[in-house]
Amino acid sequence: MKKIAAILIAGAIGASTIGLAQPAMASPKAGSSCSKIGAVTSKKPTGYLKCVKVSGQRTWLYLQTPKSKPQAQAILKKWTSALDLPDEDLIRRHAGTSPAYVQQRLAAAQQQRDTIAAQSNSAEAQVNALRNEIDGLPDRVASAQQAVADTEGRLAKPKADYQSALSLENLAYSEFAYWEDAKVAYIGCQILEDFGFGGSCGYFNDSAYSSARYQYNLAKSKTDAAKAAYDAAYKEYEAKYNIYKALYDRQQVAQGELASASANAQTLAANLEASEGHLAASHDANGYLQDVTFKLSQYETVLAKYNKVATTKLSGDWQKTFAAAALSRGVADALRRNIVQSFLAFRSLTPDLPDPQPETVQEPPVASDPPAAEPAEQ
Repeated sequence: MKKIAAILIAGAIGASTIGLAQPAMASPKAGSSCSKIGAVTSKKPTGYLKCVKVSGQRTWLYLQTPKSKPQAQAILKKWTSALDLPDEDLIRRHAGTSPAYVQQRLAAAQQQRDTIAAQSNSAEAQVNALRNEIDGLPDRVASAQQAVADTEGRLAKPKADYQSALSLENLAYSEFAYWEDAKVAYIGCQILEDFGFGGSCGYFNDSAYSSARYQYNLAKSKTDAAKAAYDAAYKEYEAKYNIYKALYDRQQVAQGELASASANAQTLAANLEASEGHLAASHDANGYLQDVTFKLSQYETVLAKYNKVATTKLSGDWQKTFAAAALSRGVADALRRNIVQSFLAFRSLTPDLPDPQPETVQEPPVASDPPAAEPAEQ
């Protein structure tokens, strides 16, 4: 990784004369964006800027102009040794083995984010419901309190009717009890008279007894009806009062539930923000790894094109050949820096991912000499 950092620092301070390195006093600058592919500017005896497309981006590359063919050949040789990709084996191992991990990480991050989002939405809905309930409770309590007062007012008449009926029943019962006692005494006297004991029992007024019993039964039925009416009115009052009491008590309980639900919603909102950040980082890690893989392929293609020219002795129109090689070298160098930058960004987002170990090549077993054949019997 130290080699990678060195490459980036060198690029930043313009250590290279090709690719993204900036020529002295050049405007526009190498590495900055350009608009027209193939455009040339800032021509000087030592080089010029050319607009090329690298990985879909238009950028200015500084291309050196040698003064002679030997100088051009020397430059190509020097460039060849400077185009190595730092930590190439490590980068290629990650490009080959890490996509599965990145996809699993991305799927897990998405699932975690969706789960927390659902919990957060539910918590917010609960908070809103409690707030709406608390806002409406004062009116509901006042309405319930008025209902209690109304039903309590309606208790007066059935209560008075019941008490009045009970008083009349008590009077009727006293009258009936008197005649009931008299009847019992008259029957007892007659029994004694039949056995020759005692004197004359006199006369018993059955009509008065029957009337007293009738009046008592009538009064009792009226009392029962009055009591049923009063009980019904009281039950209605009791039901209204229970509603009022429940709503009144609910005000404090709901405030406590709101405080708890709000704290839970805030916690989930913070968790959701963190999970969305983790999801975004997972997306970025996936994108950076894909970018590394894609640009590695481009880098190989451009580098192969450059090496084909750089390893051949210049002849004929050597300026044209050198210009083509310089362009390939500049694009390869830009891709190399892009690969390094994307890989460093990928590793910064996946600190929990260990570096893949290089595959060990098993040496084929060495065959032992076959045993000597025994001589044939004579």
